[in-house]
Amino acid sequence: MLDATAAFELDEVTALSLLEGCDLAEDVEAIPSSIVEPVSAPKARKRQCCRLARRDEVITLRKAEKQLCTQLRQLQLALRLKSRPGKKQLDGTLHTVLTWEEICHRQAARRAESEAESKKLRNEVQRRLWQAKQLLKGFKRRLRHEVVGSSIKLCRQYCVDAIGVTPPTDNESVFHDLLLGMDELYAGVDDFFEKVKMDELPCPGRRNTTPGSRAEGKFVELLDCYAVPFGLEDTDKAVWRCLGEEEPQSPKPAFVQHFPESGNTLKQSMCSAFTAGSVHVRVIVRKVGSEICGARPSRVHFPKAD
Repeated sequence: MLDATAAFELDEVTALSLLEGCDLAEDVEAIPSSIVEPVSAPKARKRQCCRLARRDEVITLRKAEKQLCTQLRQLQLALRLKSRPGKKQLDGTLHTVLTWEEICHRQAARRAESEAESKKLRNEVQRRLWQAKQLLKGFKRRLRHEVVGSSIKLCRQYCVDAIGVTPPTDNESVFHDLLLGMDELYAGVDDFFEKVKMDELPCPGRRNTTPGSRAEGKFVELLDCYAVPFGLEDTDKAVWRCLGEEEPQSPKPAFVQHFPESGNTLKQSMCSAFTAGSVHVRVIVRKVGSEICGARPSRVHFPKAD
């Protein structure tokens, strides 16, 4: 840019000097004729044509110079507005950076910053997850220790202890009390089946009548109906035999007494002994006719702990 400006200034100086010479030449008529030698007409006309041609050329050059200077100023202004101040390099030259390059540098810096922040956040999340897992493991371990400790304490308190347990001596009186009223209870089995609509129960099927029976003091009442692949007599014998040999599995009793069958009645006495005390249970089952009475009235006795 500086070289072009200097060239334009030199051309302007040269043109002005030429114009000054031309003006002086045009004013030659003011010089006395005695001093100037007479010039012939053809030479004067030729010289005048040359002067006019040079003048027109200089005017054209001036116009071109003005246009170029205007364009130069516009370009400099646009470049100053669009570009940032240049940075001096090692060689001392001045370079300008375009706007899109600046935007790219800023975006690259922001991207690097965001990637570093994202990496930091990911590490923080992983650390928090690890802390949460360790905390959950600690809670589970503590809960397990508490549950196991309480279970061990409960087992120690209520563990089976059959040492010194003897069969009760009042079985006959308890069985006599249980038999009282059983005939009246089983005499109304048919009416009970009709009341609960046992004949409408599908086979196999089950009906839970507990909600309607709680008002009568019954906590659980279920009606079941099953089909067996053999006759009524065989079923009677099999069920009656199973009831006579039935023994509880958990907790294992300290002893179980089966009394001999007397007609249509089965009697059983058992005892489960624990550290905190013992439980004596008597069970009596009675058969009416050819039907098996599903109810098993029992009496539970809780003596004081030893």
